[in-house]
Amino acid sequence: METQLFIKNIKRSRKELITLFLFLTIVSMFNINCSKLFQNQIDDKHMTRGLIQEVKSDSLKNYDFFILKDINNKEFVFVQGNSNIIGFSPSHLREHMLFGLPVTVEYYIYEDRYIVINLYD
Repeated sequence: METQLFIKNIKRSRKELITLFLFLTIVSMFNINCSKLFQNQIDDKHMTRGLIQEVKSDSLKNYDFFILKDINNKEFVFVQGNSNIIGFSPSHLREHMLFGLPVTVEYYIYEDRYIVINLYD
């Protein structure tokens, strides 16, 4: 009786282990593909330098967008991406605008939007 119960538990444990292994394999493959998808979206990074013309923000911490004019007088409307850029609050961007201090923007283009990756003084 105990032997049959033991064998039954081993068979069930094998099924659970196989199911867990398959689940973890699928999750790992999904995670790898998603990270590759995100990396592919920002493979084509760009940089520009210029003067800030306008900053739109409803918050002290995050900006909605800012407009930058580069040395060729081309205007860019940048939106904040998912990256958390330390030191570039809306007030700091306005300080650059007020004093005419240039800013370098690293960005990528997604669905015709200029999305900020990083900002440099």
